[in-house]
Amino acid sequence: MWNYNPENDDARGDSWNGENFSWFSNASVVARASEKALPLPQDTNELDLGGRILDAVVRPYAAKTAGIPLKFEYEMATGSFAYSWAVPLSGSASGEDGTRMSEHSHGGGPRVHTPPLISHPPLVARETEIFVPAQLAQGRKLIVEELGDDDAYTYDAARQTLFILPGVQTGESGNGQVNVHKVRVRFEPPIGGELANDVWSDFGAPVAAVSVVLLALVVYFFLERI
Repeated sequence: MWNYNPENDDARGDSWNGENFSWFSNASVVARASEKALPLPQDTNELDLGGRILDAVVRPYAAKTAGIPLKFEYEMATGSFAYSWAVPLSGSASGEDGTRMSEHSHGGGPRVHTPPLISHPPLVARETEIFVPAQLAQGRKLIVEELGDDDAYTYDAARQTLFILPGVQTGESGNGQVNVHKVRVRFEPPIGGELANDVWSDFGAPVAAVSVVLLALVVYFFLERI
């Protein structure tokens, strides 16, 4: 759960019942020298001052896909991500009806993890656009991997967008009707962040308490037998 509390700061939290759920914190805001009511530029960090969950919510995503999205993975701690999409080809494999093959291959119909890959109208665009926020890319080298040999890409820092133009008929062959394209992006140096929660931080105290109790019981029974 997150909320917005304009009075939140890192020392007192939400100032109520020990809660600290606000995505905003006054302690993170740098006092501005001037209080003039001027519009803030979109290309500065001033709009982000006070934000506490930006590392989690400001992340890459595919804004436009020239094909069918298949899978997207993002690692918040490093900023790296991977994306794959399919480009349907014209015609039908093995001379079978496209709808019938789709139902057969998906075991009863398309699902979220198995989108329909055939019987689509021809694509009129080839370029895929992935939003890569400046918060990740600024001051770091963007490394693009796993593209095909004929694929081309460019990163427009001003538009915070990675443009990918696959080569004609490239990518991994699927069932004879689609081409699967993949891209993996990482940063050098890596983001170097830490996940907000892990198993020990969430359950370490209860586990430690139970362990102490069990150890005490073992010692007690051991001494009783002496």
